[in-house]
Amino acid sequence: LKDYREAKEAGERMRLQIILGFEIHFSDSSNDYLVFGYDESFVPTVYDWMDKTAKEFYDAFGNEDVLIIQAHPNRNNMVEMERDCVDGYEVFNLHPGHNSRVAFAARLHKRNGGIVTGGTDFHHRGHEGSLFTCFPTLPQDGKDLVRLLRNGDYLFLVGDQIILP
Repeated sequence: LKDYREAKEAGERMRLQIILGFEIHFSDSSNDYLVFGYDESFVPTVYDWMDKTAKEFYDAFGNEDVLIIQAHPNRNNMVEMERDCVDGYEVFNLHPGHNSRVAFAARLHKRNGGIVTGGTDFHHRGHEGSLFTCFPTLPQDGKDLVRLLRNGDYLFLVGDQIILP
């Protein structure tokens, strides 16, 4: 939570909304999952689940107030998850150093449905700002973000190109 709290402080100074989310990896595959909708008090409990399966985590914690998204589902060594384990897929992962096979991820979403997300996969300077998710109103917290994504009223902006989910 240290990095999140520092980013939130910096964001407040810059009038930038920072929303808590985390990426988790389970023992059943090399997959990664994005989780949104929980507050800081939940984050320490996820360490107890890393030796479990994605399905067990989803069955225990998946609900309407939370999103569990398979991150970059078509990178090397990823296993495509069925919708009984995830709420959707990170179709647009624009990390410049990885081949996320966006077209294959889009086909996975078309087959299975669910929520489409995207992001820059910002881990290093120079990766920021590749993709923006635009909503009609600014999400105020993780629960608000989940509500807006579930509502489906958003679009992606890549450079000056608009992409509809």
